[in-house]
Amino acid sequence: MKTELSINELKKGDVLLFSVLQGDIISSLIGLLTNSDVSHAALYADEEKQTLLEATGEHPVLENPARERFAGRTIHVYRNRALPSLDPVVETGRKYLQQKLPYGGIYLLGLLLVTSKYCRFRWDRETAGAAICLLASTYQALRSLLEGSHPTAFCSQFVAKCYEEAGEPYQLHYKQPVIPLDACAGDGERSLLLEALEEIDSGELNIDGADPDGYEENFMIQELSENVFDTEKHGAILLQSARDAMAACPENGSFVCSSFKEKIELVIWTGRVAYVWYCLLTHKKDWKSLWSRQAQKEALLWLNEHRSSFIAPSDFKNTGELSCEGCIAGN
Repeated sequence: MKTELSINELKKGDVLLFSVLQGDIISSLIGLLTNSDVSHAALYADEEKQTLLEATGEHPVLENPARERFAGRTIHVYRNRALPSLDPVVETGRKYLQQKLPYGGIYLLGLLLVTSKYCRFRWDRETAGAAICLLASTYQALRSLLEGSHPTAFCSQFVAKCYEEAGEPYQLHYKQPVIPLDACAGDGERSLLLEALEEIDSGELNIDGADPDGYEENFMIQELSENVFDTEKHGAILLQSARDAMAACPENGSFVCSSFKEKIELVIWTGRVAYVWYCLLTHKKDWKSLWSRQAQKEALLWLNEHRSSFIAPSDFKNTGELSCEGCIAGN
């Protein structure tokens, strides 16, 4: 049983993991896709003022009153006990104050969808359609980051960047990713990423020469502007599908779309998302390559091999440096 803490026991630089917010679709989906009880991460910033630093995606990076943000949530507190001071970590975070980190919840959710197990969803036409909209919106969000100058961060990625950019003594080493990727996985462990790798590798999927702003000639992909993810509509579909899958013994599940067209659309959007994420992290901006099979295969393989290229909130529970101090029950 975890120790119950008070807000007065928090220390500067603590990693704060927020429990899934009941009734919130994005929060609930992040919890389900990561098989975790947490869906948001923040950094404790000031013991005297009792404030935290956080990036939510909908707002700039802000320093907020911790007590207000804890309301209605259970806060899991993780701390690096080996270092006497984490001031450089917090000061790194302050550099991002008021910087807009757009689309945080959306593209975290999209990356989780790409790498998560098929069996976390009950796949049908509605689920496939909602997933396509999520991947298309994720692609648009990541592409806007690539074309602009925004840092690539959502809540947990922001906290990870604070530790990483503070310097070598503060680096975190993640013991295992929340999403297991294995090219030899059985049906219960397969993902959209692995399906896309197989389809592109087979040569049957012709994506070369496609128009990035229009339709895929062979597979009649809708225009980007029509594939907009609506949290209330599409998020609710995915959430219900995930809950149905859990009730139906998901470990024995497999990926079955209601049509070949839907499956191929999912594969194509998976390749696009993987490529843009790959470009962001490897500092490439070659858009012509996006529409070639070889470039997408390279990106998918890279994402498959770099399991910690994005950090989910629950990943902080499995580092070599952070230890759980206990929990705070928000009132």
